[in-house]
Amino acid sequence: MEKAKIIRKTEDFCDAVNEMNAAMQKVPEREQERLSKVSEFKKKFPDAMYLEPKTRIPTGGVKHPEKEKQRDYLTEYVVGIFESQMIFGRLDFFLTGLPGDDYCQWSVPVNKAVGVPRFVAQHLAKGLGWKEMKPLGRDNMPKDFYEEEMMEPFSKFEYKKRGHFHPINAY
Repeated sequence: MEKAKIIRKTEDFCDAVNEMNAAMQKVPEREQERLSKVSEFKKKFPDAMYLEPKTRIPTGGVKHPEKEKQRDYLTEYVVGIFESQMIFGRLDFFLTGLPGDDYCQWSVPVNKAVGVPRFVAQHLAKGLGWKEMKPLGRDNMPKDFYEEEMMEPFSKFEYKKRGHFHPINAY
């Protein structure tokens, strides 16, 4: 009696271990979906690098179901090149898509073909830059600005660009 009980418990334990091994070897559905997206992307664009966020910070926001169509459109991957004469290597920045999306850190290599979500490509295509005063004259001596000249909007400013995203397939 006791021997049969021990054999039954051993068989149950072996079955449980086999089920756990099978579950651990099975790729999660979400991971499988991501891998299929990456492989599909690599088939379409073999020279481009598929980029994903380096860091995700959950915002805790609510994803609105009526914006799902727009979210699908904005998260679709497009291919392009971020060209810059000022930034060497990579451009790192934080960006979020629609309300409820995670706040993500993106690291985009410069002057290489990359695949990024559409909202990241639109952000890069805006022409990242800044406005700077033109303080020097022709003789490189500081100019005197009168108060009324300072109040003229953008008259003494020059716009400098850090880079621009050129799409390979249109968005």
